[in-house]
Amino acid sequence: MTIRIYLTIFFATLFQFCAQAQTGKDPVLFTVNGDEVRVSEFQYIYEKTNGDEANYSIRSVNEYLDLYKKFKLKVARAKEMQLDTITSLKKELEGYQRQLADSYLLDKEITEKLTREVYDRSKQDVEVSHILVTVGSSDTLAAFKKIMAAKDMLASGAPFEEVVAKYSEDRSAKRNKGYVGFVSAPFPNGLYELENIAYEKELGVYHGPIRSEAGYHLVKIGSRRPARGEVEAAHIWVKKAGEGDEKAQLTINEAYTKLQSGMEFKDAARFYSDDDKTKGKGGYIGFFGINKYDINFENAVFELEDGQYSEPFESPSGWHIVKRISKKGVQDYNLVKGKLQANIKKDTRFQIAKDLMVKRIQQENNMVVNTQTLQAYTATLGDNFLTYKWKPTDIGTENTLVTFNEDYVITVGDFNEYLKKNSRDRIRMGKATAISDAVDVLFTNFIGDQTLKYEEMQLPVKYPEFKALMREYSEGILLFEATKIEVWDKASEDSIGLVEFHKTIADRYQWRERAETSIYTLNNLDEDLMAKIVKYAKKKPAEKVLAKFNKKEEVLSHTTKSFERDGAKIVRGLAWEIGTTTAVEVNTYDKTQSFLKFESLQPSVNKTIDEAKGYIISDYQDQLQKEWIAMLEDRYDVQVNTAVLQSLYKK
Repeated sequence: MTIRIYLTIFFATLFQFCAQAQTGKDPVLFTVNGDEVRVSEFQYIYEKTNGDEANYSIRSVNEYLDLYKKFKLKVARAKEMQLDTITSLKKELEGYQRQLADSYLLDKEITEKLTREVYDRSKQDVEVSHILVTVGSSDTLAAFKKIMAAKDMLASGAPFEEVVAKYSEDRSAKRNKGYVGFVSAPFPNGLYELENIAYEKELGVYHGPIRSEAGYHLVKIGSRRPARGEVEAAHIWVKKAGEGDEKAQLTINEAYTKLQSGMEFKDAARFYSDDDKTKGKGGYIGFFGINKYDINFENAVFELEDGQYSEPFESPSGWHIVKRISKKGVQDYNLVKGKLQANIKKDTRFQIAKDLMVKRIQQENNMVVNTQTLQAYTATLGDNFLTYKWKPTDIGTENTLVTFNEDYVITVGDFNEYLKKNSRDRIRMGKATAISDAVDVLFTNFIGDQTLKYEEMQLPVKYPEFKALMREYSEGILLFEATKIEVWDKASEDSIGLVEFHKTIADRYQWRERAETSIYTLNNLDEDLMAKIVKYAKKKPAEKVLAKFNKKEEVLSHTTKSFERDGAKIVRGLAWEIGTTTAVEVNTYDKTQSFLKFESLQPSVNKTIDEAKGYIISDYQDQLQKEWIAMLEDRYDVQVNTAVLQSLYKK
């Protein structure tokens, strides 16, 4: 199958390129050893590399053409070295292709679409009421009958609250009588179909039943409004002991009076609030959106202006005063895109959209399943198919199982390989599952994978930028490996060549005049003692200085360092003489004092190969690179189509 697939794609791609060449739309710009580089390829990489400076001037185009010819020479050498056959590099390229294909197949068609959908929907809040009948492990039919009975009761004109009381199994139904209130996209995971109803269907009528992971729903959309967004708030909450608790009301009124008299809100919250989680932070509760708190609380905050606080108001839990700090509406798409995409990929809506995309690809490419072959294969599987003991046989492995467009063939052998690699999914189903049912599930997953693989192979034809990126990455891998072998490894491993090369550039890396210095550090801030040390050190060597001042305890330390003339800031401007000392530097952080003394002066000399090895290797690499390119230019024929080149110039 693999050979047939790639031949199909190869000839399709070849036909496309030939057609372009015949019509003159994409002429050959130059060839390297017979391999053609067309204008489209050069323009893509030229514009990508130069960005806003891709002005197509004669100088710019010629300079980049020279660079790209050298790049292609190195790629030609890599192919001659058969680096494109190395297994590890092929796997790396396959991994990149799958990653890139996912960005085209999934990100472009699914993730981007779903992200934009959620973002656009989040600009509106929708008012929702619903009835839920939950589904247990084995009572799906009973649940469906019950939700249909509720629907019939609504259709007969029964009040919604009455139907909710009789049929709804939502745990909040007793409290809210089926009224959820205003909500916003995205809905919780598993409720994508409900979200679609909420944002797309007619207002004021009942829709459903709709199936979710929770069960069956009947949904009514009351209204839609511009999204409220989020507010940043603080609050004072006085808990009620029960209905008619006058003490709580008196306390909140006292807090309000204090605020009116000029008391800071944060101080009032610390003194009066019963919310232990927030009163220590001045009542600060942060940002929140709709349907998180009691509707009275929510409305009170959203109706305020920034900086305002409310009058006391009551909720089921107590009495409140809220202060609105700030408000933010729906943020710019680019700011929330990343977070939305991450959440969407974890949501069931992603799989729903992926399944729809797979079906579309199958329909567009005339996928045909040979059901007789599948049934015959299923009959041969044996009773141990759903156990670890099962092993596929070679019987009928060449038989055609599925085709796309009559030329892409998937065989029984391919399905066998899939079942071997995904044994965990097969065994997980257990003996209680009928083999035919298990095969249906596994085959559906298998065909989904094969559909995406088929579409992945169409990407170079459908998306020129995909083909360009794959070529760029593939040739980049080859270039890296060839350069590593021919240049970088030689430069670092060829010790004899490095020594000989160093002889030719020995004067390039030199030490300037250097001062070998003593660095004295006193571990206290005794200025008088430091003055005595400086005076003594100017005339005596380090060992005598240390012996003199460390008699009772070790207060003075000593290190040495070499400084080039006018190199480090600390020695600039000093007299270049033996015995010169720097000013004392006081470090108040670690309570130390230090100074330097020139002990000896060294003339300018060439650096040894070890002292300048990194620089020398870099220069040696440059030299080997030049020699390598010269060899390649002599080895491979390069032909430039002058007329095509001149057509690219913009004067």
